[in-house]
Amino acid sequence: MKKIIAFLLCACMLFAAACDKTPSSEGGNNGGGGSTPPAPAENGYFVQDNDSEYRIIIPAQATANEAYAASEIRTFVRQTTGVDLPVESDAGRSYSESEKVISVGNTVYQEGADFSDVDYDNLTNGTFVIKSFGSLYVLHSDCEEGLVYSAYEFLSKFFGVEFLTYDATYLPKADTVAAYEIDLISEPAFPVRDYYSYPCWYQGVAYGARLRTNSTTFTADERVNGENHYDYYGYYYDYEGKRQFAAREGHSITALLSADAYANEYNPAPLYYTDDGGAHSGIPLGYFHQHPDWYAYDPTYSRSNRRGYSQEEVCYTNGLDENGNWIEQAADTPEEEKSLVTKMIEICKKVISEEVSESATYLMLGHGDFEARCRCEDCTAAYAKYGTYSGATVAWANVIMREIKAWMASLPEEEQRPVKFVIFAYSKSIEPPVIQNDEGTFTPTHPNVVPDEDIVVKMAYRNCVYHSVWDESCEQNEVLRRRFAGWASITKSFAIWDYTANFTDYLWYLPNWGTIRDNYLYYQEIGVEHLLSQGVPSEYNFYEHNLHMWVSCKLMWDPDQDVNELIERFNLLYFGEDYAPYVNEYRDIFENHFAILDATLEHGFHASTDDTLDMKEAAYLPLSVLSRAADTVQKAIDKAEADASLTAEEREELVNKLRSVKVTPQYMILDLNLVKDDAELKALATDFFESIDALHITYRKEGSTAENSFEEMRKAYGV
Repeated sequence: MKKIIAFLLCACMLFAAACDKTPSSEGGNNGGGGSTPPAPAENGYFVQDNDSEYRIIIPAQATANEAYAASEIRTFVRQTTGVDLPVESDAGRSYSESEKVISVGNTVYQEGADFSDVDYDNLTNGTFVIKSFGSLYVLHSDCEEGLVYSAYEFLSKFFGVEFLTYDATYLPKADTVAAYEIDLISEPAFPVRDYYSYPCWYQGVAYGARLRTNSTTFTADERVNGENHYDYYGYYYDYEGKRQFAAREGHSITALLSADAYANEYNPAPLYYTDDGGAHSGIPLGYFHQHPDWYAYDPTYSRSNRRGYSQEEVCYTNGLDENGNWIEQAADTPEEEKSLVTKMIEICKKVISEEVSESATYLMLGHGDFEARCRCEDCTAAYAKYGTYSGATVAWANVIMREIKAWMASLPEEEQRPVKFVIFAYSKSIEPPVIQNDEGTFTPTHPNVVPDEDIVVKMAYRNCVYHSVWDESCEQNEVLRRRFAGWASITKSFAIWDYTANFTDYLWYLPNWGTIRDNYLYYQEIGVEHLLSQGVPSEYNFYEHNLHMWVSCKLMWDPDQDVNELIERFNLLYFGEDYAPYVNEYRDIFENHFAILDATLEHGFHASTDDTLDMKEAAYLPLSVLSRAADTVQKAIDKAEADASLTAEEREELVNKLRSVKVTPQYMILDLNLVKDDAELKALATDFFESIDALHITYRKEGSTAENSFEEMRKAYGV
């Protein structure tokens, strides 16, 4: 009965949300569909009757970052109002609250303004301030990225601008924009925020900044990140005039070795691959030929070479004695005699010492992605000693951290700075090196497995996404909760790598909307420093991906926001007032169906980021439900195609947006083989692939190979 009541409440809330089509007041005050704005301050208006007295002021010696933030304000004010606000220097000016000024950066206005209520110790990691003093508006941050965020927040608050996708920005038109009072300090919940997906890689940090991410998955931009634009993981090498970065995020140990090998002229090119001797051909070569002993000896692994070594993983005891201590080697040790630990200490010092990465904070020491693990005699003994594979990786990282700290302490004070290492708790290393006691507490298996206070444990996990990780009623997440508790017993420094995509079926409906916020709030509670959410890695032109990215990025900044309200707002701004209700109804069909399943199935309903659990059970996804979802969107498409108020270009754009919604239930119907009538199946497949072509979608699942493409699926249906 409890589950049924919960479902009814859920359905009522979803219905109520679907009926409210009005954007929140955060959408601006210019008549672009927003709610009633605050009363204008005495200073009146930024724009009135297509005219403005305001100036954007930047420092006389403005940085690239300050100039960029000002130019973004100018660009989008012009696009929404038609008014071109001039950008001018503060040279010769003095502080005044009667001037009509938008101050960006360290101007005389910022220097003269009263910021006594601002805690400057927290004005980092993107935190920004927007304050009005009479007619003066001051945008300020001690972090370069934060200044850009302040510009975008200013545009959102006053002009209603909203960045929805890499190619869709909501730009309401207005001839009058009120300049009401504002006193805003905005601080992110997580210092490092990352959404890992195709548009991030190819649109760059300038796009990421619009969603307030300070991503480490793509090269930073001096205009956005200022002088510190190589933050986080800064190890790079130059190849044919282009800077290549290594070890920004994940499986970085072998990547660092490969980059270093190239820098030392061991490789003909940084992306040189080999299948020589049977080695896997998809991993950069690195020192694999010169030092096979540095790499995992795993003769049972299918992708090891004929000598039993795998390029995908390293030996975590090479260079350590039986007690897990570094067998110290001199700095002038010949390359051929160096141990892996010696080489990694050398590489880490180089990363930290490089002028270009002097602001680097995190250095990733992540193990390989696949299941290779060193099975040499020493590593096998270490796994037994520490109880888990993860214990060996922690002990190894502790040695490197200890040596780096000692080296850093020997440097002149002006060269010392905080540096943290990041290691994985992922796949083969997710089991914590602890013993659970009868009373439920945990004890580390060995002193060596307790991470140094400056080592961050990055949890990357797969679980039931329909229920929050912390929902104790979900038996599927019970093991994960124990693992989290085990790691939390030995470290207080966490990073998270989670997922908002189904990697075996990109277009599948992933019903995790009720859990994202709860999980993020818990991450905030345990002090997560770096939150990464991975979306679809090789596709992006469909609605489910766009919505997941937008909502996730909003919640990374502030996880207290209501997810239903965010979804409703995105739909309204993306599809428009006349068409958003259809998409809201489409979502309700799915969400209400899953809520019923969860309330009525004996085991509840469980979903995952792959094909496990209940995700692809045809019995739980009947044709009637999926067809109703597709038909609901088709009604919107029919309406759009008959909408005489739209230009041909607007009509095509809107129809493609709606098609990007409909492809999800269509794909699910085809993949589950739910249609038995040949003519009906042919019509469905034809319509589906017409949408795929219009949206330029190529791949159906992870891995950019022919067998993962929609072309193979197309052949099966003869379309």
